[in-house]
Amino acid sequence: MKKRHNRKKRMAQYAMYAYCFFAILSLVNTVCGSLGAAVNIPSILLTIKQWVLMLAAIALWGIFRLIQPRNEKLLRRCCEVMVFYYVFSFVLSIFFKFNLIPMTQDGLITRTATILTWTESSIGLLSVIASLIAGCHLGRKHTGSMHQLGTALILVFIVWLICVNILPTTIFYLLGISHPTAFTCFYMFSAFSNTLVYIYAYYRMYRTINN
Repeated sequence: MKKRHNRKKRMAQYAMYAYCFFAILSLVNTVCGSLGAAVNIPSILLTIKQWVLMLAAIALWGIFRLIQPRNEKLLRRCCEVMVFYYVFSFVLSIFFKFNLIPMTQDGLITRTATILTWTESSIGLLSVIASLIAGCHLGRKHTGSMHQLGTALILVFIVWLICVNILPTTIFYLLGISHPTAFTCFYMFSAFSNTLVYIYAYYRMYRTINN
């Protein structure tokens, strides 16, 4: 049993390191692209980066789900929603990458692709809600590293709410589309904020698993 738990700790550690490395790589690529600096990153590396980020999230949420006691039913269900979302997104990205499901046909998005991407977006919204519920539960019911993880998950939701919903709408309402610099600054702020809060959240999750 102890050997199995140590294996989970090592897997969580590798997943956290991989997530941090590729999240920072993604941030650098985004910032350089926003500033107009050419960064010649092969498309295969970008694809691998995206897959590693999803696999690392699956590993961390999955391991965190496995270490929860049976009486933590709400927390276990929230973890399962998160794992399902990342697994679905990972499988869907493979299908689209290798053209197992055609994305377009005659220059138009196919009906299947539309349904699948809409489904992914819907599950993604559910995962955001599940992450918030898990964060509130951990912050209210637990102390120590679990409480800190709860705070980190709530912070992820706040940043998501600001960067995806509030700021874009506000900038568009106040400035319209005539100020591209404002949208560039917002895009960079969003990239930095999302990268930092997700790295912090997964670091706190790793520390919780490691305790």
